[in-house]
Amino acid sequence: MIQSKAIDILRGLSRKEFLQFGKYLDSAAFVSNRNLSKLYRFIKPYHPALYSEKITKENIYRSVYVNSGFNDAKTRKLLSDIYKEAEKFIVIMNTLSHKEIYDKTLLEEFDKRKLDSMFNSKYEEYNAYLDKSEKTYSYFLEKYQTEWKNVMFYLERGMQHKIALNIYKRSEYLIFLFLSDLFITLNDIESNKQKFNIGSSINLAEAFISCLNDKKLFE
Repeated sequence: MIQSKAIDILRGLSRKEFLQFGKYLDSAAFVSNRNLSKLYRFIKPYHPALYSEKITKENIYRSVYVNSGFNDAKTRKLLSDIYKEAEKFIVIMNTLSHKEIYDKTLLEEFDKRKLDSMFNSKYEEYNAYLDKSEKTYSYFLEKYQTEWKNVMFYLERGMQHKIALNIYKRSEYLIFLFLSDLFITLNDIESNKQKFNIGSSINLAEAFISCLNDKKLFE
């Protein structure tokens, strides 16, 4: 059995993901190296453990190059290539399963491709989706980043007048994002002090908050 990042990443796939990865490798739309499908079929019976004395460099090579003498460089290239494809597969699956990543990617692409009406429609749709979620740190982060994309969209087109009020919104999201993360951080600092007796001679978070007029701030 060999030690390889390729084996490790494939072992980390669930059975469902591993089977989907096989279909991914068979798709010419994504993968041009047909040898990877052969390598996948050799490994498939041993998933998910992928612990077997049969998984050797020599057997991996023979599963692809049947009537050829062993070539270590080609074997390492096969393992490297299937590792890179597994990385891409994980990113694709993650993007498809998380609306935040999916929609932000579409916003960027619509902007880049000058598909203005599609950008505006997706911007409205994504904001409506976010506004249904809890108003936590991640909410303010997503709203802030999305508003930045919207502002830049109009700035690049010389249409600043259309987003004059949106700049105020962006500043609001930034303030709430900062405050929510700051107070989470202060709580974490206090927890570390109490649980692990860990502190720092420099504590900018507490120094910063001590300079604020909190009564006025929250009013």
